[in-house]
Amino acid sequence: MLAGETSFDLAAAQRPDGSLTVSRLRAGNGQFSVTGDGSPAEGLNLDARLNDLGLVVPGFPGPATVAGSIRNTGSAYDVNLTANGPGNTQARVTGTAATDLSTADIAISGSSDAAAANPFLRTRSIEGPLSFDLRLNGRPGLESLSGRVALTGGRLAEPRFGLAVGSLNANADFNAGRIAVDIRGAVEAGGTVTVTGPIALVGDRQMNLDVRLADVVLRDPNLYESRVGGAVNVSGPLGQGPLVSGRIDIGHTELRIPSTGLGGAKAIPDIIHRSERPPQRQTRAKAGLLEYPSDASRQAGMAAPPATPPANPARFDLLISAPSQVFIRGRGVDAELGGEIRLTGNARQPIPIGQFELIRGRVDLLGKRFDMTEGLIELQGSMIPVLRLVAETVQDDITTRIIIDGEAQDPDITFESSPEMPQEEVLSQLLFGRGLDNISALQAAQLASAVATLAGRGGEGIVGRLRASTGLDDLDLATDDDGNVSVRAGKYLSENLYTDVQVGGDGKTKLNLNLDMSDTLTARGSVDSEGESTIGLFYERDY
Repeated sequence: MLAGETSFDLAAAQRPDGSLTVSRLRAGNGQFSVTGDGSPAEGLNLDARLNDLGLVVPGFPGPATVAGSIRNTGSAYDVNLTANGPGNTQARVTGTAATDLSTADIAISGSSDAAAANPFLRTRSIEGPLSFDLRLNGRPGLESLSGRVALTGGRLAEPRFGLAVGSLNANADFNAGRIAVDIRGAVEAGGTVTVTGPIALVGDRQMNLDVRLADVVLRDPNLYESRVGGAVNVSGPLGQGPLVSGRIDIGHTELRIPSTGLGGAKAIPDIIHRSERPPQRQTRAKAGLLEYPSDASRQAGMAAPPATPPANPARFDLLISAPSQVFIRGRGVDAELGGEIRLTGNARQPIPIGQFELIRGRVDLLGKRFDMTEGLIELQGSMIPVLRLVAETVQDDITTRIIIDGEAQDPDITFESSPEMPQEEVLSQLLFGRGLDNISALQAAQLASAVATLAGRGGEGIVGRLRASTGLDDLDLATDDDGNVSVRAGKYLSENLYTDVQVGGDGKTKLNLNLDMSDTLTARGSVDSEGESTIGLFYERDY
């Protein structure tokens, strides 16, 4: 603010009654300028300009001006000011305030851009036209504030969750120390979200917010894509930790095991930043790569101390329901799971209870399919999905298993057998039915290809690409011992009706239907090209 040469020019005189009259006030440098004249009784006229508001509010650059008058009537100040700033910000402040500031009747109205709040939103960002019409009437404080702040056609981005909300309309109505919130927006990837309810600004700061999700698409391009709906309530005093409760229903979900890890790229090591300037620290903080610095430390270029977590974090009582259509795919794995998870605990230490269990699945290696016998998804304290998938087969009195276990973004893949053998020997037995000493050079190359697939370097494969391009939920190619190829294609016709068609190498076809009548009762039927048909009712219950 004071860089360079600053000039100051003041001419004033004292009247017989003791009041001061300013005939000339000029001050400024390359960053700001201030001019004024007048007297307190007749009105002090002020005209100030800051060439770059970013010097005071980082991340909000551009010129800002304030012009108007302040008059002392003896018992009160009469205020009439107009302000302009970056982002088409315009504001007018009019009204009166007691000389001892014990009471006021001041109106503040105008418009701005919501991006002015971005320096204070850490990794999030918001933009869009903002209007405000507020009045402070009474003793200065939130209890005396009334009016509305409205955002129309805005956009909110949250990079940590890959979430962007457009067509965002938000109203905050102030009245007697409370805000009535009404937020509605369209998630850019699909779906809508609404948040409504009151928040108290004084006392224990009670809140009661209803959050509605309708077909919201959540995605991480490298890990998952899911369609989510549900109703969540956030209630209770902010200081004591509000309760987040309700139900979230998860629809069609794909969890991808990334094509990295297990011999792929290693994690980036810690990097020491030398002579780092405040703008660089702010950029890394906005990206969530370090503790967000305080305003003071950010401007001084110093590292901020770690943020102190709230003494009473938010508490959870959430039911996450996904009875089916949770698909895990990648590295030769194609599985469907379903189930429920109840999230308890709090934001500092979440406690998930329950898991998603295997409905159907397989592991494909070199055209060979191994049906899964076990599968589950759990959430642990870090809220990162943890997988355990087991495919098992028996061949020549040797039981072999492929086990995929660990965090979804980089699980461990191991091989076991009974009787026990080294993992390479197990894989050779799985693929070729013989030991390493008895396989050909071509089979050795195929074995290396299978290892690359499981290690995350083999890509999605032609079957996976074909399934994705046709929009099917399941596509399976299998080869029997005689070399005959069979094809099975499956698709959900509705939330609870699944069908697949099987075509064998001998030309025979079979149509299967699976209808989930309830959580415990399923009807299954089939008909083949030779006229044979079956139907049955199955009762299942998990304990």
